[in-house]
Amino acid sequence: MMRVMRPSIFALLTTSLLLGGTLACKKQSEVPSIKVRGYSEGSGLASGGASGELKRSEMTTDADGRRFEDLEFMSDGVTIRGQLVLPQRLDPAPTVVLVHMLGRDRSTWKQFQLLLADEGIGSLAIDLRGHGSSEGGPAGYEKFSPKEWQGVVSDVRNAVHVLEEYPDRINVERLGIIGASIGANAAIALGTELEKLPIVALSAGKDYKGILTTEPLAKLRQRVFLAAETGDAPAADLLNWAQDAIPEATFFEEEGANHGTNMLPNGSLEAQILAFLRERWKLRPDDPGGPIPDGLPEDTSLMDDMTTDDTPEEPPVFEEFEPVEDLSGDDTDDGSDDTGGGSSGDDESTDSPDWE
Repeated sequence: MMRVMRPSIFALLTTSLLLGGTLACKKQSEVPSIKVRGYSEGSGLASGGASGELKRSEMTTDADGRRFEDLEFMSDGVTIRGQLVLPQRLDPAPTVVLVHMLGRDRSTWKQFQLLLADEGIGSLAIDLRGHGSSEGGPAGYEKFSPKEWQGVVSDVRNAVHVLEEYPDRINVERLGIIGASIGANAAIALGTELEKLPIVALSAGKDYKGILTTEPLAKLRQRVFLAAETGDAPAADLLNWAQDAIPEATFFEEEGANHGTNMLPNGSLEAQILAFLRERWKLRPDDPGGPIPDGLPEDTSLMDDMTTDDTPEEPPVFEEFEPVEDLSGDDTDDGSDDTGGGSSGDDESTDSPDWE
C-alpha cells in the first residue's frame, strides 16, 4: 500500500511565503517605484530631502528626437514637479537642474531646455515649492516664512538626487545646476555641499529671502559662473564683489537691466555657459554632450525666437528685488535696499517690460 506524504505545516508556510514574495516582486516590476535618497546631516543648510517615491510619466519623443518625461518627487514632505528633457544623442548625457525665479515656474526654461538638448545636454526644470504645479503653487510662495524659503534649497538638492536615479541615461558624474535670481542663490548655497557640481548663477544677489551667497561663493571659486547686467543693481553689486573676492570664477557682464531668465535668449551668454560647463565636465568632442564641431558662433543667437527690437525699454522694476530708486523712475521711498534682500521681494509689477 502506497503511503501518501502529507506536507508539514512548516512546509506549507514556507511555500506560501515564497509564492507571496514572487507575486509581490512581479507586481512591483509591473509598477516601477524609485526611492529618492534622503538628505544627510552636516552641511549646515536647511534639513531636507525626506525620502519619497519618484513618480514618472511615459517618455515622449518629438520630431527632432528630444525626449521628454514629467517627474514628481518629494522634498521635505512637499511634492515637487518638473520636466526632464534628454537629447537625441547617445546616453548617458551630462545633465543640469534648472531653477526658476520667484513667482515664475519651469516654463521659463522651455527654450533653453531645447537648446541644451540640441547640444547633447539633458536638463531637469523644476517648479519650486509654492510655485507652478508643485505643492502650494502657483502663488503659495507669497505667504512663505523664512524657514519655508530655506526649503527651496532642499528642492534643488532633491532634484539632483532624482537625476542620480537615471545612471543609464544621465551621466551622474557630470551634473550641474543653473539658477536664476532666487534660484541662483539656492544653487550657490547648495554648491558648497555638492562639491563636484559646476554652478551657473544668473542675477544672483548677496542675500535673498535669507539665502546668502558671499560666503558660499568664496568656496566655489572655479566651479561658479556668475552673470549679470549692469543695470540690475543687486546682481551687478554681487558680481563686482565676486570679481575682486574670487577672480578664479567665470563672469559674464553686459549692459542692460534684464534680470534672471529675462537675460535669455542671448547667443553670447548661452555659448559661454555651454563652454563653462563642458570645461568643468572635461568633455571631449566625442563625449555625449561634448562640443559640436562647427557649432553656432558665439555672436549669434542660439535660439529661434531671438528678438531684434531696438526700441529703448522703460526703466525696469525687478520682479524679485525691490526697485532701486535710480532705476525705477519712482521717487516714492519704499524703504528697500539694493542688496538683493528686500523685505518683500516678491511680486512682479505689471509695468515691467520684462514680465510675460
